[in-house]
Amino acid sequence: MIRKLALALFMTACTLQALAQEGEVFVSLGEVSPTGELPVYVQATVPVAGFQLSLVPAGGVGNVVVSKGAGGIAQRNGLAISAGATGTVVGVSMSGSFFESPEKAVLTTLELSNVDDIKEPICLRNVIFAGRKANRITPHVQGPPECEAGLES
Repeated sequence: MIRKLALALFMTACTLQALAQEGEVFVSLGEVSPTGELPVYVQATVPVAGFQLSLVPAGGVGNVVVSKGAGGIAQRNGLAISAGATGTVVGVSMSGSFFESPEKAVLTTLELSNVDDIKEPICLRNVIFAGRKANRITPHVQGPPECEAGLES
């Protein structure tokens, strides 16, 4: 009887821990400045330890060249941000740090080097967020209507 009670308490504790880790992540892009800075916004009600996203023109033709990512709650909380010429941005923690942001905040600001070549809205694609235990968090990607076709998270 005690064994069954201990097992029931353990399972309840595991379930409550799993429920406590559930939450939501919303991600969106701000406006590109004339100097090519593009803020990425996030609202996360669950701990986030890493992310990856790609930027593409709405028409899918060409690349959005990201020369760097810096600042925002990702960098303030110890995530290293890496960006590439193909528009892919990665933020990872090597120390186990994470962040939460119940209110909308700047995740990071990206510097685009080909801003004059981009004639269409920029869309988020292949967006992945990871929790503290490397669990995948499915984000809610928000963007302009031109980005809805072919949206994948």
